[in-house]
Amino acid sequence: MFFPNIPYILTDLIHLSEIYNPNIPVWFDVIMLVWFSWTGILLGVISLYLMQHILERKLGRFTVWTFVLISALLGSIGICLGRFLRWNSWKVAKNPIQTGADLWGWAENPLSNLNRFYAVV
Repeated sequence: MFFPNIPYILTDLIHLSEIYNPNIPVWFDVIMLVWFSWTGILLGVISLYLMQHILERKLGRFTVWTFVLISALLGSIGICLGRFLRWNSWKVAKNPIQTGADLWGWAENPLSNLNRFYAVV
């Protein structure tokens, strides 16, 4: 549930155009976000690699690669839900039934939220 938060940090770069503070240069924010993103992605890949090796001994190679691919797919969906629909992991933890109902409604009619996607781009 919290795995998409790792690469999600990188998507915060789109907010740099909105921020203007004459006391803080933009290059400072760029360096900070890129550094935090790099660290988060590196730690995320390492944690997925460690989980892969732990599970490979018990489940076999094919099952574990399926786990890795499903984790990457669900992480990508999580990033999309967080960036465009403004959901976060805490919403799922605090109210899983309502979040599941919202997700089901969105999955039934995915075109209903296209305006959110185009508003960010």
